[in-house]
Amino acid sequence: MITFPVTIDLPLKAIADAVGPEVMRAVEAARREKEAGRKARPALTTLLGAATRLTNALARYENSAGSRDERKALDALIASSKGVRSALQNFKHPL
Repeated sequence: MITFPVTIDLPLKAIADAVGPEVMRAVEAARREKEAGRKARPALTTLLGAATRLTNALARYENSAGSRDERKALDALIASSKGVRSALQNFKHPL
């Protein structure tokens, strides 16, 4: 096999003019998609929902004291308190 150097003249301006609009559309679509992901749910709404679930779990735990459902109610209470913590962190430091 023989190798030899070759010089190729590419019209970069013509290539950029042809590809540029497609690249700009792709960049704009990616930006819109990223912004749409951020607008999923307001942090305050998430925090209020988590607080509601926490109060419901607390009522369930109080009502189930001494019954066979007490352990499951306690687990639900702990899980909902973790949800409140996460919602509060998202409220303080949104994406």
